[in-house]
Formats: sequence, structure tokens, C-alpha cells
Amino acid sequence: MTLRREEERNDVAEIIEEERDKAETELLKHHRRLTLSYEKMVRPRMFREGEMVLKATEAVMRKQHTSKWAPNWEGPYII
Repeated sequence: MTLRREEERNDVAEIIEEERDKAETELLKHHRRLTLSYEKMVRPRMFREGEMVLKATEAVMRKQHTSKWAPNWEGPYII
């Protein structure tokens, strides 16, 4: 009787382990898809020394609501 219970426990443990592995694999796939979709939107930018650039303000980067007339950019800065 106890031998059968141990076998059942081992079977259940194996099933749980397999499900855990499947879930981990799916999570990694999902993470890769998110990364790829994000990287499609990001445009690489190359700046040269002496160029003037603008920097987004903290409120814009954090997508916080600001007043209508608040500046969206800081600068210009010279690289």
C-alpha cells in the first residue's frame, strides 16, 4: 500500500516538474517576443561631437501629466 502511494507521489512530482519546465519555457518565449517588439520601436541614434541635442524632461520620460505650457525639452546641449 505505501509503495503504491510513493509511486503516485513520484508520478505527481514528475508531472509538476514537467509543467514547471513548460511554464518556464513559455515565459522565456514571451520575454523574447516582448524584447523583439520593443527593439522594433527603438531607433538607434548616432551623435557626433559638436552636435546640439535636446533632452526630454523627467516628466516626459516618466509620462507624467504636466501643465499645458510646461517645457517638454531641456537644452540645447552640445556633445
